[in-house]
Amino acid sequence: MPPPAPAVLGATMLGVSVTEITTAPLGNVRVQYNHYNSEFTLVHGAGGLTARLAWAAVDAEYCIGYVFRGDPAVRLVEAGGAAIERDADGYFDGLTAEAAYVLQVAEDEAAEAAAPRRNAPYRGPSHPEEQTRGVSRASAALTEELKKLSLEELAAQSDRYRALREARDLEDCVFAAG
Repeated sequence: MPPPAPAVLGATMLGVSVTEITTAPLGNVRVQYNHYNSEFTLVHGAGGLTARLAWAAVDAEYCIGYVFRGDPAVRLVEAGGAAIERDADGYFDGLTAEAAYVLQVAEDEAAEAAAPRRNAPYRGPSHPEEQTRGVSRASAALTEELKKLSLEELAAQSDRYRALREARDLEDCVFAAG
């Protein structure tokens, strides 16, 4: 049963002040978004008569503001299909304690279109000599240095040979395309 309005209560009722009643949590709601399914605490709204959920609490848990640019349209939909929109103050007002809601997010299309792309498509090398047959230019240069070594250095696997070979292998593993 929801608490009576503070105006009806007067200063105190049964030893509990009006302030304690209007700031006491009203229970929890479960909000599902994608694979997230967390509980959030409801607070009093509209003069203490309604239960509401702060959008900031949901956003802090699910990081919606990090993923969507601008001001995405968000709403909570309960099992019966009724949708509760976020108000101008950033709250979902009129929620039912212990109920479950599904968060729906619609991106701010103008902000998304105006923002630079986070992940640009792969463009490949800008100069043909940057890459040869799937081998980076640096790897090709190291191979040329290896080819310049004498037969004695190759047979003995000199320090220079091992250093060039290691550098080329690392270059191929880390930077080679394919």
